[in-house]
Amino acid sequence: MLIFGVHNPDGPNEVRLLGGILPVAPSTKYLDYGADHFNWGYGGAGPSQFAFALILHFCGAEEAFLYHDAFKWDVLMHTDYQKNLYLDSEDVQTYVAMKKAQQTKFGRLYWKFAAKRKFTDLFYSRFIWPLELKEREPAETLTLDEYYDSTFLPPPSLDF
Repeated sequence: MLIFGVHNPDGPNEVRLLGGILPVAPSTKYLDYGADHFNWGYGGAGPSQFAFALILHFCGAEEAFLYHDAFKWDVLMHTDYQKNLYLDSEDVQTYVAMKKAQQTKFGRLYWKFAAKRKFTDLFYSRFIWPLELKEREPAETLTLDEYYDSTFLPPPSLDF
């Protein structure tokens, strides 16, 4: 689903989704930054509330609390606040999945080799590629047991 942020120089910005406008009020029931409208392109209350509302809408409350601040700094901060914003709901969901994956050893390996293909090309080139250019903490080498524990797969049978 396309997320279209409409920059309005004469009033509050609107965030349009398929079927309507994303309201501010539902997200403030969980976490209120004191913003009366959504914004992007800087690190203030408007982008914080916007990041929280997006993740709350597409992923749920737990994920919104955990990952909205990172989403604001990694994605919304790097957009032009004087222009319209275009995102895709799959990008928001994949971003959250990527952040969850980075919390495990195997997840860091997964992100390095597989997760980036799930982002749209424009999103990847504008937001993820610059993050990958930064130095990252190297992932620890996994033992075979750790690999199977992290993937929830049973170990291969040794019965022939």
